[in-house]
Amino acid sequence: MSVPAIDEAAMLSPAQVRSLLERVQEDTESERAVYPFLLSLVSAALHPGEAIGLRAADVTLPEEGFGELLVRGKKSRKVPVTPELAGVLRRWISTPTWGPAIGCFLVSRVGSCRLLPT
Repeated sequence: MSVPAIDEAAMLSPAQVRSLLERVQEDTESERAVYPFLLSLVSAALHPGEAIGLRAADVTLPEEGFGELLVRGKKSRKVPVTPELAGVLRRWISTPTWGPAIGCFLVSRVGSCRLLPT
């Protein structure tokens, strides 16, 4: 008999996740990376390390419709990107300082790991 690793009662509902994302979007103007990062985890079902490992060159974001992420690891895989996430990521990585080798979500390794504000 198998036992679930996570009790489903402890998981957030889709409405709770949306509420959390809305709150983060409202409260993180000074640290704009937080909302795109969390939306990437939720919308593309990425692990935090996978999102941190994304490079601008790994992201395909058409002007309309679905995009694609190339998630690198032991087994690289392509992950579809919803139009909502594509728009958020397009705005996030559209600054002139981005290049193909630049990480989408840079982190500070000093002390605790946190997303760096832009």
